[in-house]
Amino acid sequence: MAEAHAALSRAGRSESLRIEQVTAERGTPPILKRYLERVAVARPRFDVTTCSPRADLIAEAPQHSGFRLRPQAPANRKELP
Repeated sequence: MAEAHAALSRAGRSESLRIEQVTAERGTPPILKRYLERVAVARPRFDVTTCSPRADLIAEAPQHSGFRLRPQAPANRKELP
């Protein structure tokens, strides 16, 4: 995925963010599980449940992209891992 950026604004404040796609093995299973826990209307669109084992969540992940938003580091500041 090409490097992507977004700006979120609320109540007069704005924040620049970097968008990173999350890989299925590393980060998507907890994201999917949390999403299914919080958004009941989305559950019928998934072949897994909140009780599914991690392996099933990993198998489901390629069908549902996951993204992480991170603060964009200023040009003069080195970013931490």
